[in-house]
Amino acid sequence: MRAFFVFFGISVVVAAVWGWNVVQGVRVVAARTDTQMRTLAWAAMAYADANDGLFPTSNEALKSFGVGPDTIRLAPGESDGRWPTTRAIALKDAPPAELDASFRAVVVSWGPDPTIPPYLKPDGLPTLIGTNEEVNGWLDAMRKRQGGPTPAPPAVKPPA
Repeated sequence: MRAFFVFFGISVVVAAVWGWNVVQGVRVVAARTDTQMRTLAWAAMAYADANDGLFPTSNEALKSFGVGPDTIRLAPGESDGRWPTTRAIALKDAPPAELDASFRAVVVSWGPDPTIPPYLKPDGLPTLIGTNEEVNGWLDAMRKRQGGPTPAPPAVKPPA
């Protein structure tokens, strides 16, 4: 009976250590994906700011622009906290991620024309809680800043 408890105790410790390592690995990936999403969102907002409110419409257009400047031009009080005004705030003081790696980790759905911002979502990778909604909210606020159109909701097919 004593051998059973020793075996059980060792099993519990091994399972706890293994579980801790798995959780830590997921947190590291989530933090990296978070920075990649934030880098792409900042770059798209900076692109729109530099191009009279027109967003990029392809990976290549954003890659050629780069990660953008440290700040976005704003009229006083224009942001009202709806989007970050500096790259440091957008990236939570992390350095910008490399754009090619970011495009591999994040699926970017480009708008049909440059007045519609891209939609970002992680490509099957974890992110920190709320990042997806936050960065896409920034992009939508930038669209509204420029007076862009409100995208139509997706069409719903009637039941057959």
